[in-house]
Parts: sequence; structure tokens; C-alpha cells
Amino acid sequence: MTVPLSIANFVAEVRAYIRDFAELNRLISGEETSSSMIGYCVYLAIEEFNETGHTTGFGIADFPSRGILLQLTITHMLMSVGILKSRNKFNYSDGGWTSETEQQDGLYQNWINLIRSQVTPRMQHVKIRMNIAGGW
Repeated sequence: MTVPLSIANFVAEVRAYIRDFAELNRLISGEETSSSMIGYCVYLAIEEFNETGHTTGFGIADFPSRGILLQLTITHMLMSVGILKSRNKFNYSDGGWTSETEQQDGLYQNWINLIRSQVTPRMQHVKIRMNIAGGW
């Protein structure tokens, strides 16, 4: 049985899906993304869906596709973290040894591109299906 979709439940689902738990994050202390930021990204995801194609007015409780909401939320999270990593990226050298901090920003962009390539057609399909059902 599926748990009713609420912001708290969905934030927990997103965190579980991306496995953002302190005990699994080997290079950072704690969670990478706060629950409040995940919640904000859920809001951005819902807004993006509602503004794509014909305007809709879905909320968390009646969102038509949990999978689409998950993917859109994750892309917004990755963009936020990726921007931070890009902003904090720099090279340093000491005694012939060179290192670059925050090398993951490009990897985040790769994940964003992959997820977007999957979710955009799914989102369009759902919106077309809704248009047909609504007699548009």
C-alpha cells in the first residue's frame, strides 16, 4: 500500500531514494541537503509541472505522478548543490602536489541531463493525456 503523499512523507522518500544519510556520506559530515531545501525543491518541481504545457493546479496531495515529482525534485536539488560546488571550486598546489576541490560539479550536471532526458518526455506524455481526457 502506498503512503498518502504529504510533504513530510515525500521529503523522506526523496532522501531515501538519493540515499542522503549521514552514515552513507563518506566525504561530507551529515546530510548534503536539508529537509527544508528538499521541501523547497518539491515546491519548485510542482510549480514546473503546473507551468509546463497547459497550466494545471496540482499540489502535493493530488500530484498525478509520484515518479515525475521525484525526478523533477531531484533535478532541482542537483542544480542547487551543483551551483554551490561550482562556486566553491578552486585548484591549489603545495610543494609539487596539486588538488582541485569540488570536482563533482560536472558529475552533478551529468545526472541532471540524464534525469531531464527521462522526465521531460514523461511529463509531456502526462500533460497530453490530461488534455485528451479534458477534451482540449
